[in-house]
Amino acid sequence: MVSIYTPDRWVLVKTPKCYRVFGTWSGGYLVGHSWRFNSGITKIVEHSNFYEFLGYSGSIYRCGKDSYGYDPYGWSVLYMYKDQGVTVLTGDVPDLILSIQGELGDQNETLACQ
Repeated sequence: MVSIYTPDRWVLVKTPKCYRVFGTWSGGYLVGHSWRFNSGITKIVEHSNFYEFLGYSGSIYRCGKDSYGYDPYGWSVLYMYKDQGVTVLTGDVPDLILSIQGELGDQNETLACQ
């Protein structure tokens, strides 16, 4: 069974081994905030108002085009990973995606997170 995730906020990150999606979900009264990294991007599919990021684990992240970025909670989590070589990608999201797609097409094996 494929796991599908739809984060409230998301950013693309580069790790020493691959590109990943970092997603956060806003909490409420009974449930706190949460976050996840995907297993590594293998394919990106663009839709009219969201992107689908397919991961090495088979999971799918559906990320809204208007929700790129992070809130203070997301920043605090990402800050913990800065010493591990995790870099948040900044710039125009369509340009970032084109760049990642180019690298995936050219070097899929070397970008594997596994």
